[in-house]
Amino acid sequence: MDGSRISKHGKKVRLFTPFGLLLLALSLGYIGAEALFNMRLVDIAGSVKSNPDEIRDLQHFGRAVSGYGFSLLALGAFAGAGFKMKGRREWAMFFTLTAFGFVPFVFKFQDTIFGIFKGVSDSLHEEQWDTQMSMLPFMGLALVLLSAGKFRAHVILGLVLIAWPAMFLGQKLVIERYLVDRTDWQERQNARYMLMIRGGLEDCQLKLRELQFCDASRGEANMKAARIVISTLWMLSPDEVLQDLEASKDDIVKKAAAAGTWFSSKELYAKYVKKISDERGKYLQDISKRYYKPYMQASALFQKAADPAAAQAEADKAVAEVENGINAGWEKYQKAVHDYRQQASVIANVALQQALAIGRPVAAICRNRNCPQIDARKAIAEAQERGEREFFTRSGYHSDIPDRATFLAQPPTQEKLKKSVEAIVQSRYGMDGFTLPADWKYDPASFGKSVKDTVLDRAHDAWKAKFGDKLPPGLDEERFFATIGVGKIPTIEEMVMSQDEFYKKVVLPGNTKIVDEMVADLNKDRDKFPADATEMEEGKDYVSALYVPAISLVISLSVVVLTILRGFMALMDIVLKSGGKQTGKRWHYAGQCSVAIFFASMLLTLPHIYPNPYASGPAYDRYYAAARQKHPIAAAILNWSVQVQPVIYKLGKDIRRITG
Repeated sequence: MDGSRISKHGKKVRLFTPFGLLLLALSLGYIGAEALFNMRLVDIAGSVKSNPDEIRDLQHFGRAVSGYGFSLLALGAFAGAGFKMKGRREWAMFFTLTAFGFVPFVFKFQDTIFGIFKGVSDSLHEEQWDTQMSMLPFMGLALVLLSAGKFRAHVILGLVLIAWPAMFLGQKLVIERYLVDRTDWQERQNARYMLMIRGGLEDCQLKLRELQFCDASRGEANMKAARIVISTLWMLSPDEVLQDLEASKDDIVKKAAAAGTWFSSKELYAKYVKKISDERGKYLQDISKRYYKPYMQASALFQKAADPAAAQAEADKAVAEVENGINAGWEKYQKAVHDYRQQASVIANVALQQALAIGRPVAAICRNRNCPQIDARKAIAEAQERGEREFFTRSGYHSDIPDRATFLAQPPTQEKLKKSVEAIVQSRYGMDGFTLPADWKYDPASFGKSVKDTVLDRAHDAWKAKFGDKLPPGLDEERFFATIGVGKIPTIEEMVMSQDEFYKKVVLPGNTKIVDEMVADLNKDRDKFPADATEMEEGKDYVSALYVPAISLVISLSVVVLTILRGFMALMDIVLKSGGKQTGKRWHYAGQCSVAIFFASMLLTLPHIYPNPYASGPAYDRYYAAARQKHPIAAAILNWSVQVQPVIYKLGKDIRRITG
């Protein structure tokens, strides 16, 4: 069950290789991606009203997917040889691929290598990584040559480095260098007319024979594909459509200009929206700077000042300051009492010594029974009483206060605290003349609460003094302006006109001037440049807008078809190998030819069996026949692509529905 079988000679034949299965899975993934691209291409490029940015992004995606598919084709070509350069056939294919891969590099540096080519622009739609990507094939060539084509990893990576940038850049450069750049002024003018005609058909303003392109909502998929192809067929033979519309060419130009063909109306509307947006932004910036910004700064200051935690911290700080003063006073009192008591002891000792000194001479007198009365205790007491009076007079306190609480309750202490608190409130909170009641008593909790309330009240009073009672702090910008009476500032969507209203009020009234200027520019430019001039840049965008979607559609369908064909070939190869050696090369070759013939016949017949309803009928056949007379191959390819496209579009739509 390993994907192999045993031949009749006993040799094991591998039917499925890991890399073969991987290539199959990648090919299926590529077909899905290409189908999605095809669907998006038709949806976006199927109308001239599409956004150019969407078209540009879609081109990048499509080129990347095509490069991916081309890389798979290149890998598939070398898969049979095991991704090794075994002989001349492999080397010949490799160098052919390498030469193709160097095309973008040659285009990027053609001024240096080949000199200056007339009519080639070196800066048209230049992108950031173009130069770097054009160098990748050199790395791929170096990888393969470094291993002499013997290492699979080198060969696989080298093939991818050559094939992917060749397709990614090659599409863009070939279209720009050999198609867009080479167009003359008449061709660019025709491209502009074709886009105008197509826009008029889309907007139901024009009718061109039996063509049914009238759908203002951009139309269904088959119609979009037909729009892309038929406008390109017109370019291959512009005389036919211009002859049909020669009598009403001026009317076509006017109607296309009025409809804003090729994004002109959208650009004008975008400028209008930008102008309104800029004016609104300046107005908002001005009123915000003049009114809301000062309000928010004041709100921030208020929030900081009215913060309960900050007010509590301020209260704690004030209480701590008062408590520190009380502690300092208590310590000072204790020191004064200590000094006083030391001094009282000395005074008592002196009084005692004086009494004793007097007592000795009196003793002799006392022997004669004539003894004077001398009381030492009384003398000491009188000395201490005098010292106590002096201490009270000096400090205002008695010397027998036992503790801090008693000291705090003393009238002198309360009086000093009252003056201290009044000074703190007056100096710190700017309340000049603030006084406490005469019977005020200090209490830490009550004092802290009073300070906190004072801080909060001052913050609210300051806010009300500046902004009044009706404007609270901390409002957002919308509520602020609503509160002060400005009202809700309209959004941009509310200020600008809708696109339909803008079209009626601005685009249509200015149509006459736009058309006159456009016609004047066309005539002026026609006289400025010779008929075969290709050097100027003007008008290239019209050619790109016309050709690029059609070419992208053809390349997308072609690579998908080749990938599917190669898948059938690989399936046939597996079937033949399963039959053993007896199948031989002759059967192998015949089987592959049969598959190719059957596949080609289906591609050629199915479009006629199930044609695109919008790419059939007398009008389409007439324009197709005219284009085929002048450019048979290009016309046939375009016709084939528009007929095959509905099948691929349906596949992409199913894939997007399944994948979400």
